[in-house]
Amino acid sequence: MYNKNETVLKSILLLTVCFSLFFTMGLEQSSFSHQHTFKSFQSHVSRQNTILVTFEQEGIRSEKRTIPMTVTNFIASQSIELPLQYRLNLNDNHTLKDQDFLQITKIEYKEYALQEKIPFQVVHKKIDQMADGLTAVWIPGEEGLKKVTYQSKYEDGLLVSTTILRQNIIKNPVTEIIGHGTCIFNGPYKKKMRVLASSYNPTVAQCDGDPFTGATGRVRFGMIAVDPKVIPLWTKLYVEGYGYAYAGDTGGLIKGHRIDCFLWRKLKNDNWRGGYINIYILE
Repeated sequence: MYNKNETVLKSILLLTVCFSLFFTMGLEQSSFSHQHTFKSFQSHVSRQNTILVTFEQEGIRSEKRTIPMTVTNFIASQSIELPLQYRLNLNDNHTLKDQDFLQITKIEYKEYALQEKIPFQVVHKKIDQMADGLTAVWIPGEEGLKKVTYQSKYEDGLLVSTTILRQNIIKNPVTEIIGHGTCIFNGPYKKKMRVLASSYNPTVAQCDGDPFTGATGRVRFGMIAVDPKVIPLWTKLYVEGYGYAYAGDTGGLIKGHRIDCFLWRKLKNDNWRGGYINIYILE
């Protein structure tokens, strides 16, 4: 009888232990399942609260997932190194939204200087020292010179604009004067001569050495080349078709009764003919 009761007691104890183990395992499995579900829910909620921002700097684009924040805070949170000068396509205090596009444009300025020519003006004047009907350069124009400082603007390495910062005049231009002769010569004079007249310009091909310097100094309108044996240097005279002049130069081919009249350059319709003409010695 005692053995039978002991057997029954052991059976009950074994069933109790098995039930306890089964219940405990069930609770642990249920707890794991709930924890996994909660973590998945947390991840889903977290993903729902973030936004996707497209970010571009120096032509390189990337996508960043973040929580909504201002542009300033986003740049700080991403440890973005900003260039010395830049431009944002969004305001600093703009709160980023999903699918926003943020662009940082690098801006650079470069300065450089160039020397540039200044064109001269041309004016026309009546000149009573030129023979009536003659058109010639009375004073030649000269280009000026200036130093121009420019500033070029680059955005992400591309040139977008160039502006002038300052200009410094190095040399002012000289206005060119085209003379229109009005003189009709009526004397008085000391001597009249018939000579063969030609003209020359200040070029190396037509002059010896420095084309801008004659036998008596700097060339100018009114200087003529003569044979000093016939017409002494510094003699003042009037040349038909040319105007008032002085003997101020010489030339290897200018011999005897021949003269060469200085002209700065040949002009169209200048009415200069040359050939055999009369000249009048004034003194």
